[in-house]
Amino acid sequence: MPTLKKIKAKSSHGSALVFSLIILSIILVSALAIGAASVIDRKNSLTGNSSTQSFQAADSGIEMMIQAIKGKSGAFRGINIGSASCNSNTYLVDTGKGSSQITMYDVNNTQLDCNADISKLDHVKSVGIYKNTSRAVSVVMAAGVIIYQCPEGLTAGYGAGGGQWEFVGCQGQISSIDHCTNVVYQGNGSPSDVRACVKLGTITVN
Repeated sequence: MPTLKKIKAKSSHGSALVFSLIILSIILVSALAIGAASVIDRKNSLTGNSSTQSFQAADSGIEMMIQAIKGKSGAFRGINIGSASCNSNTYLVDTGKGSSQITMYDVNNTQLDCNADISKLDHVKSVGIYKNTSRAVSVVMAAGVIIYQCPEGLTAGYGAGGGQWEFVGCQGQISSIDHCTNVVYQGNGSPSDVRACVKLGTITVN
């Protein structure tokens, strides 16, 4: 028959075991919580880094676009950005920090195709891509300079009957002035034939 002393000893051992299990459970739960927090922090860090890199890729694409068209004329098809050419109305540019998909738009926010003239460019959209993360940047390619396409020749009926001499200032030129002027001398002064030019867009001047 067990004595009171033996019963107390067994009870003490049982209490110690339960207490140890409780402590181990607390430690295990704490370790799992710390591990989960570390994984989340790591994931957030990687996501933030990818977002930053994709933004830098988009920004680099814009810078490369500016350098590529600086001082150029003609259609986009004839201009490369880095090693990328205009294809399916976009440029897919390797920026060294990811890639950038660039699309071009006119003043009416209509996407320009590869055959469009650079003079019609108003703004561009660059989508930077890095490790399945994308960020977009839109930039107006202008510094307050508006470009116009002027008409050719005289207004119909102007100067009819001929004149001793004439000055034709409207010759289809591209200009930063929104009008052009023709003058025909007919012996009674020099009346001006002022014609409006059509806005093409804006350009950056450096």
